[in-house]
Amino acid sequence: MIGCARHDEIASYVLGALPEDENERFEAHLETCEECRREVADLQVAADALPLAAVQLAPPPELKDRLMTVVRSEAELLQAAEAPARQAAPAREKRRRWWGLRPLPAIGLATAVLAVAVVAGVLITGGDDSHTVQAKVTLVAAPNARASLEVKGDEGTLKVSDFPPAGNDRVYQAWRMRGGKPVPAGLFRVGSDGKATLAIEEPLKTGDQVLVTVEPGGGSAQPTSNPIAAASLA
Repeated sequence: MIGCARHDEIASYVLGALPEDENERFEAHLETCEECRREVADLQVAADALPLAAVQLAPPPELKDRLMTVVRSEAELLQAAEAPARQAAPAREKRRRWWGLRPLPAIGLATAVLAVAVVAGVLITGGDDSHTVQAKVTLVAAPNARASLEVKGDEGTLKVSDFPPAGNDRVYQAWRMRGGKPVPAGLFRVGSDGKATLAIEEPLKTGDQVLVTVEPGGGSAQPTSNPIAAASLA
């Protein structure tokens, strides 16, 4: 458990959601706090994996209109609340961010969060506590590769098809991602038909991700390669 009093600001910093003055103060804090630097690096893994987790779908026009109405309303309220602070704050030179991220405008961040929620709701299907999440697969050498995660309660079963062999002395490894921390969740190899089924070894809950990487034959304690498949539980 992080003991630093500024631990609660880490997630907002990684997402670029801190106001400019608070962002600058937190960056100055990172120069002296090894714990927060380590936690930012860990959480960045999850942030980088987010683009893999969503299949791009076009929402109905009426849904987009409703979402944008909410976003614009919240943005206007935020701008009204921040106006006095901006007028009173002295101008200061912007400092370069440590991790190569730029703060998102309030309306952009709100739209991104709403879009993720909408996509997650579309991906998850099923009438009871069982549902299937379609994973995003990024195997350039195997454009037909597919993966899905069947979830029932806190148990998950990963199914893949048209996957190429992992390679000599290599194996596919699944990970449960929670709070920016990957936990090994099982190893698998595919058959001659490119298919495999893996019971996820770690319990799952809302907000988790299941990632797949290619690892050395015996598996790894931490990922050593970029994810080639990702499924998110909303």
